[in-house]
Amino acid sequence: MGEKDREPKPHTIVVTGVGQASAQPNQALLGLGVSTIATTASDALNTNSTSMNRVLDAMKQTGITDADIATSRFTLQPRYAHPRGEGPEDMRLVGFEVVHLVRVVTERSNVSKVVDAAVEAGANRINNILITE
Repeated sequence: MGEKDREPKPHTIVVTGVGQASAQPNQALLGLGVSTIATTASDALNTNSTSMNRVLDAMKQTGITDADIATSRFTLQPRYAHPRGEGPEDMRLVGFEVVHLVRVVTERSNVSKVVDAAVEAGANRINNILITE
């Protein structure tokens, strides 16, 4: 390649550059909620709803908004007892379990405050804490 080939041609823009960016993670995604067991489905649902409302209210007092909270899992499942030494036909229904989990977005600096508030209000499931950029 000759010297003339490296020279910019008229009406041409040539740009060369290198860039790099870095930042500390500033957001966190929390997965937390309430698991409740009761003898009837309605009791399990009502107790879970009351507990979860307390948890949500406590988190909102730390600055979490409705837009920062989304239900990620809600289940209602029967619970069975299986007496020792007896066959599967002897299983009996002993109650129901409700699990209500939410995904919460917060600032990294707010994680411990949100988790503490949720646990103090009745959260008994902390499934994950993910720090993101």
